[in-house]
Amino acid sequence: EGFGLPPLEAMACATPVIASNSSSIPEVVGDAGILIDPKDIKGLSEALVQLAEDDKLCELLSQKGAQRAKEFSWKASAKKLQKVIESI
Repeated sequence: EGFGLPPLEAMACATPVIASNSSSIPEVVGDAGILIDPKDIKGLSEALVQLAEDDKLCELLSQKGAQRAKEFSWKASAKKLQKVIESI
């Protein structure tokens, strides 16, 4: 998935996110989730344990994710596209 819609949807639901640090996903997730190398199995397992054991981190990422997700909306995207079209 090229844009990062699955992690964005999870963040919109205030779900803590562990996502890949490649492609466009870091631009979508920002600092509102844990980013790992998708080939790093140990890193993934450590991130899962970290979330399972750290309630404060889960709460922080839930809040940050929900807030970050608000920056992405179809309405905001349409307004940006409209500005580009009008500038041409």
